[in-house]
Amino acid sequence: MYKVLIVDDEPTIRAGLQTLIDWEHYGFKVVGDAMNGREALSKYDELAPHLIIIDIRMPVMDGLQVIEQIRATDTSCRFLILTGYADFEYAKRAILGRVDGYILKPVDEEEMIAELVRVHKHLQKQDELENITAQSASRRREELIQALLAADTVQLQLPSADLEGLIGASKGGYQVLLIQPATTQASDSRLYSTIKQGLIDKFESAERGVVFSSHSCLGILLKEPVADARARRTVYSEIRSCLPEISFHVAIGSAVKQIKDVSVSFQEAAELLTYHYLCADELIVRHNVNLDGDHPAIPDMASLAEKLYYAIDLGNRESLERLLERTGAELVACDRSESGLKTNYAQLTSLALNKLAGQNDKTYTIVQDSMSIIAQIYVQPNLAALQACLRRQLCDLASRISGSGNEPVLKQVMDFIERHYAENLKLDTLAELFNYTSGYLGKIFKNYTGAHFHTYLDQVRIRKAIELLGEGLKVHQVAERVGYANADYFHSKFKKYVGESPSSYKGKAAK
Repeated sequence: MYKVLIVDDEPTIRAGLQTLIDWEHYGFKVVGDAMNGREALSKYDELAPHLIIIDIRMPVMDGLQVIEQIRATDTSCRFLILTGYADFEYAKRAILGRVDGYILKPVDEEEMIAELVRVHKHLQKQDELENITAQSASRRREELIQALLAADTVQLQLPSADLEGLIGASKGGYQVLLIQPATTQASDSRLYSTIKQGLIDKFESAERGVVFSSHSCLGILLKEPVADARARRTVYSEIRSCLPEISFHVAIGSAVKQIKDVSVSFQEAAELLTYHYLCADELIVRHNVNLDGDHPAIPDMASLAEKLYYAIDLGNRESLERLLERTGAELVACDRSESGLKTNYAQLTSLALNKLAGQNDKTYTIVQDSMSIIAQIYVQPNLAALQACLRRQLCDLASRISGSGNEPVLKQVMDFIERHYAENLKLDTLAELFNYTSGYLGKIFKNYTGAHFHTYLDQVRIRKAIELLGEGLKVHQVAERVGYANADYFHSKFKKYVGESPSSYKGKAAK
């Protein structure tokens, strides 16, 4: 609907015109009226009408003065003059070519309708021309942006000042923001157009940036850099409002001072998008994914899995969560991609679960019921969700496997040694699980048990060896089962604690 303002000093004419015509039927809507020229100018500024129907002779300021003032800055507003017969020739000569028509008083309904139909056609044609011009400018601007992003020097023959004229001057630099839908929903052409128009309304209308397309992404060439965390949150929320039902990732490159350098910001934003798995519901920026940091080699997965296995077996939730946090930091440092993170987490978890399953029949059954943990890793939408899922599942598994998680730390350590004496146990590993230094844990362990950690471990192993020798196993078999890879070393340890060799002890036990 085109907006109409009626201006006449006679109230009956203003009211009569509003009721005489079915305005909406002819594509118009009366949005206001004024009783003199000065009020008409005020209403014009407030309502921005497309058509003004105005009397010539009025107090304070006449209609011709109003038209001249508006025409000084606005060539698109249309005018229909209301005039008496005596003023008709005067009005016609005074503003020939500056109005769309003249209507004699008293107003004839058919004459008014004919004028409205004619003005409506002019307004429609004017809109079409403006749309064509805007679309042409938009296409040219987007072509220019594509050339800038690709650093295409062949197409970029315009001086920087002309480039800024087409795209807009910057307030502190230019910055490229890329939006990548996480679902195929946005591939629907109508939805894509709706999203793009929403971004245009949000950013271009406020002259904050220019919206463009780039392969599977939508982009915004920002003319006002996003400087801090608060600004990033605001921009993210604005984009979210344009994509309310769609999951998406959004990254932003560093600001550049000159428009010819925006390809640098674009390349950085595109690279940052590849790390979207690290960032949930936030704008991805350089420092979030540590692009400048070192990328160490993948850590020893067997060693990490062993610690995870021990942490689950201990059943201590705090220790397990702490280990998962440290382990996660190591995995992220070496590979920040979605596929790499999922693969490494799945491998780590699988190794730890396999160790648990081989412990005894009870743990084997529990672990088999929990193997879906691996599959769940691959369906998590981001790193935070993956880590939360794994933490929840493994803590639940730990509580089912071990009932000692709430025991005092030293009791937990002693129970742990009873279950794992045959493995390559290290005080350093246990100290890490309980967030102690090895020196401190060793000291309080000795005070509690009366023996150093390794002495206590040897005592447990020899006690278990005595039981196995009594069952008739060969010496080398016993040595291996209680954690001594070298039979001679086992022999010396056994003789130290028992006072005779394992073979002699076995011979006596057999008699």
